Amino acid sequence: MGFLDNVKDALKDAVSTQASKDEAAAKKKDDEVADQADSATAEDSAPPAPPTIPIDTTDTATAGPTTEPATEPTVGPVQPADSVVPAPSETAEDKAARTEAKAERQEAREDRQERKEDRQEAREDAHEKREDAREAKSETYTVKSGDTLSEIGARFGVSYQEIAKLNNIENPDLIFPGQVFRIPKH
Repeated sequence: MGFLDNVKDALKDAVSTQASKDEAAAKKKDDEVADQADSATAEDSAPPAPPTIPIDTTDTATAGPTTEPATEPTVGPVQPADSVVPAPSETAEDKAARTEAKAERQEAREDRQERKEDRQEAREDAHEKREDAREAKSETYTVKSGDTLSEIGARFGVSYQEIAKLNNIENPDLIFPGQVFRIPKH
């Protein structure tokens, strides 16, 4: 059993050597941190970095079972929820300006609508005046059975072409009883 005892002793020596190296490195790091803390002033000291959240990047479907999950820190610091600054709320001046702009837009819309209605009313008035003028220049006649456009024109002393033109008749030979024609006055 001498061989196994030698292996056992070698392992103990390696473990103790590694432990002493780790202990020395930790002590050195602690000394460096203490030196930095002593030399830092209140003005130039940086706040401690926020904690990072480890992410499990192992693919369990291909890697198989593991005893210890591999973790990596996230990129960049993670801010706690209470350190998030809310967006500035709208001031009363901003609200008043927005309300005033909205009222001005509504007023402009109403003005445009009113001008549109005025134009439509003016067109209707002009149309009525033209109709009145036409009626003043003409009289009406209701077609009876057996009438022809040329006979009607002869009764009033005008040509059938004038009656057809005034009443937008495409075919002067085709008129029906009950139609009302305007007859121009001379």
